[in-house]
Parts: sequence; structure tokens; C-alpha cells
Amino acid sequence: MEDGGVVKVKIRHLPYTEEYDVLLVFDAEKGDKVLRIVEGGYVTYTGILTKMRSNGSPYVLEGIAIESAQITSD
Repeated sequence: MEDGGVVKVKIRHLPYTEEYDVLLVFDAEKGDKVLRIVEGGYVTYTGILTKMRSNGSPYVLEGIAIESAQITSD
């Protein structure tokens, strides 16, 4: 999803988790690469943890760098 000058990606780490448990926030300039990540694909990323998970809310990481990912050519 896109929000102003950033792109946000919801990540669900555990298969039995109903909602996402991590929210990745990227600069908009990385949007093209980020939006090619496929659902169910593996992504290795680093970032700055800006919000801890509590009461069902997700972890929030900003300044994300994608280290590796299964990205489609579409």
C-alpha cells in the first residue's frame, strides 16, 4: 500500500497469524522494487525498529533495505 511519500508492506511471519505482525515502511523511491514482491515469497530485510508489538499491533520498521527477495519479473 502507498501512503504519501512512503510505501508500506504488511508482513506475516507465522503462517497461523491472521493479521500481519510486521509493517515495513519504505521510501517512495524504492516503491517499484518493493511492489514486485510476491505474496508468499521470502524476503530478507533490515530496518530500524520504530514501534514494538503490543496488544495485537504490529512491529513497525522504517528505513528498510531489502537484502534479498523472490521478485517476479512482471
